[in-house]
Amino acid sequence: MELKRQIEYKVIVPLIHNQYCVYSDEKDVSFLYEMADRYSNTFFFDNQCIRLDVYSSDGKNYCSISGISERDEKDFIKMIKPRVRDLCIMISYVFNRTNGNLANLQPRVEPDWENKIIESKQVSIKEDLSENKQTSGLVFSIGALSVVPIVDNVAILLTTQIKPDDLKLSCLENESFSFVANELYTALGTENVRSKYFHLFAIIEYCEEKYKDKDCSTKLFSLDETEKIHSFFVDTIEDGETKYNRINATIARSTNIGRSAKLLNILNSMNIQEIILKGKAMPLDTGMLNKLTDLRGKLFHGNDVDNRELLQPISILFELAIRILDYIKDESTH
Repeated sequence: MELKRQIEYKVIVPLIHNQYCVYSDEKDVSFLYEMADRYSNTFFFDNQCIRLDVYSSDGKNYCSISGISERDEKDFIKMIKPRVRDLCIMISYVFNRTNGNLANLQPRVEPDWENKIIESKQVSIKEDLSENKQTSGLVFSIGALSVVPIVDNVAILLTTQIKPDDLKLSCLENESFSFVANELYTALGTENVRSKYFHLFAIIEYCEEKYKDKDCSTKLFSLDETEKIHSFFVDTIEDGETKYNRINATIARSTNIGRSAKLLNILNSMNIQEIILKGKAMPLDTGMLNKLTDLRGKLFHGNDVDNRELLQPISILFELAIRILDYIKDESTH
């Protein structure tokens, strides 16, 4: 055994979120949540067990991080920040699954590091150098959250119990879930409306590539037809080889159905046939998806687009992002 001097830390960080309508400076919309029970999550870092707790006190929410480490205070904070951000990503995702007012309110839960409270003390521990120690991985997850959205100034309360598995941080170890969840998280909050659109549409583009085997398309030209087109250019057109090479990639990419139809097939394969906007079910179709892709093209090429034209499409993209995350999460656990 070796006696080792280390520091025992307890860091308490307030968890905050925007309570403003995203397209207004007025605090006319509230969306509050509280912990019905303490949520706990334990992980290993530097061969030491670090514990995360989320709880409510006096109407406010906090994340408590406690553990023993050789690191100084600055390095310990730097070490735990990514894990706290992961927790906020998961809370924000679950938070907005029950948000019936995504058109106006897109809350993002964030750690308020400026108002953190740090407690620390020197401790001595006995370390068995021969022991096989776990250095990574999730140990356990207990507790539950209660989300209480309050929409507009109407006295309507919707309380949703969240199971502990809904906040399983190990979901973020899945590459697809991590990408989509991070893009969704960035788009939430008071992000610029155009930035929101680009981050949310990045999720669509990711799915188009990641799940292209589900788009049900076939090549428009067979190999034999492609060779005939090549021969035609070479044999009958001046500088035909050069001109054919300019369009060869387009021929290779061309399929029997268009982009929106392929995207619709991908989303349908995820069991997404409709979306809910302002409490109403809207069938997902190529017309809706065409509008989303056309808008993306206008924004990318710097065309003049009124921000008000983006509001409903952003609501649709938020709904799709959450449903896509639900699909990836279920897919990764089966």
